[in-house]
Amino acid sequence: KSSEDAMEREVKDITYELPDCQTVNIGRERFLCTEILFNPPLAGRTHPGMTDIISTVISNLRTDLNPAESEEITKCVILTGAGTMPMGMCERVKDEIGRAHGDGVKVIAPPER
Repeated sequence: KSSEDAMEREVKDITYELPDCQTVNIGRERFLCTEILFNPPLAGRTHPGMTDIISTVISNLRTDLNPAESEEITKCVILTGAGTMPMGMCERVKDEIGRAHGDGVKVIAPPER
C-alpha cells in the first residue's frame, strides 16, 4: 500500500497524442502496469512476482547443483523482451535480487532486447 501511496504523490500525468489526433492523459497507469509484474496481488492474482520467481530459481539451483556449477549458473540474470523495457526495470530487479542474494548476482538488460 505504501508504494501505491508514493506513486500517487509523485506521478504526473503525461498527455499522449494518438494516431487519430485524439489525446489521452496517463499518469500512474504507466507505472501500475509494470508494478503488477513485481506485485501480482495488485491485479487480483495470487502467483508470485517476477523477482520472487527469479529468487526461487536461484535458490533452487544453488541447492540442486554442486557449488562450482551453481556459482557459474546463478551469477547472472539477463532480462529480455519488451516487458522488461520500462525505465527503471533493470535497477529494480537488481535491487530486489541483491537484497535476497547479495551483490554476487549481476542483472543485465541489453538495450537491444
